[in-house]
Amino acid sequence: MNFNDPTTRAMIIGALVVLFSVPKPSMATIMALLAKLKPSAPSGLSFKQLVIPAASIALLLMPQVQVPTPGPEPTPVVQKDALDTATDVYRELMYDAWTDFSVKKTTFKNDVEALDFINKRQVDAYKASYAPINERAAGEAATGGDPAKFANDFKNRSL
Repeated sequence: MNFNDPTTRAMIIGALVVLFSVPKPSMATIMALLAKLKPSAPSGLSFKQLVIPAASIALLLMPQVQVPTPGPEPTPVVQKDALDTATDVYRELMYDAWTDFSVKKTTFKNDVEALDFINKRQVDAYKASYAPINERAAGEAATGGDPAKFANDFKNRSL
């Protein structure tokens, strides 16, 4: 057998792929395969007749390797600042506004009245939830404020 021959190498690689991808056969399966081969003489065995029993025996004797499954990724710890808190409050207020709107939707005279209702509630929710940040922004924008620090606090999540 010439191991430098590309065909031989391909057959070996194919056999290895089969060895590692096929589940282990039972002893009964191996015995049935050997019974089908019924070699008449050692010199009359072909390469194909030797590969099947050899691969079966190798699979039977090879220990099963259990690959551990990775666990869930740990959730990253994120520092919450005033902007994150305001966003959480805004989300809750918007939930309340839209829940009220869904209950009252059929009571409005027309679409304009319905839109006025939900728009007013959305604006009120925004003002209420972001008031602390807006007050600080007004102070930083006024004389004596530090807008550069305010900008960095936004970026660094340290409002």
